[in-house]
Amino acid sequence: MLTNPDTKITYNFLLNNGFPIIDKWFIDAETNAIEKTIFLNTIIRDAKISNVEIDVEAFRNKIDELEKSEYSKDYVSILDKNLDDLVEIFSKVAVGKRASDFSLTDENGKIYKLSEMSNKTIVIDVWASWCAPCIASFPKWNALAEKYKDNKNFEFLTVSIDKKTELWKNGLEKHQLEGIKLYAGEKAFDSDFAVNYNISAIPCYIVIDANGEIALLNANFKELEKYAENHQVNNLTFLK
Repeated sequence: MLTNPDTKITYNFLLNNGFPIIDKWFIDAETNAIEKTIFLNTIIRDAKISNVEIDVEAFRNKIDELEKSEYSKDYVSILDKNLDDLVEIFSKVAVGKRASDFSLTDENGKIYKLSEMSNKTIVIDVWASWCAPCIASFPKWNALAEKYKDNKNFEFLTVSIDKKTELWKNGLEKHQLEGIKLYAGEKAFDSDFAVNYNISAIPCYIVIDANGEIALLNANFKELEKYAENHQVNNLTFLK
């Protein structure tokens, strides 16, 4: 899922089909229990990185199954904690949730705040100068930003999580990115921006709608293009 974000396979599909496959491949009880534990922990971790919500109850049920085995019961507490961490993240950062405000600086030192970009759809590309997939996607990003440059309902931002300011600025000069070019700070993945949006892998595309809610989180580029096409008109919901 993480390495191929365009896949239509869901984490629930993996969960429902993974255990029967392990039962088929690993007959020995100890090996079977350990393989299931590793498998379950892997997809929980992957869901956290990918910012994809899961069926929590279904995952709890699988953990309960593992607790019954003498070979995996000692690892159940780790699985419980990782799942609890995931639930905690989604309680704050998920599609439909209110987007956290941010305060980021551009290459000239100007500060941009989400709270000051009201009534617009904010489209964000999170990148770093060392990220080859990010660089490979820049032509598509530039084309998308150019396509909607005259649409006042959109604001395109790039946010670098490089550890050094000079790397970010060198990347800007080299790649000539479209949109407002912002920097998360030298804390990189530990910056307030990255933590508040649960960014642990890049490229990462985020869309915040005109109501200030997260519309896309860690989307792939096809999803980004589709969203822009379907929301060319301001989708702000006015209170009556």
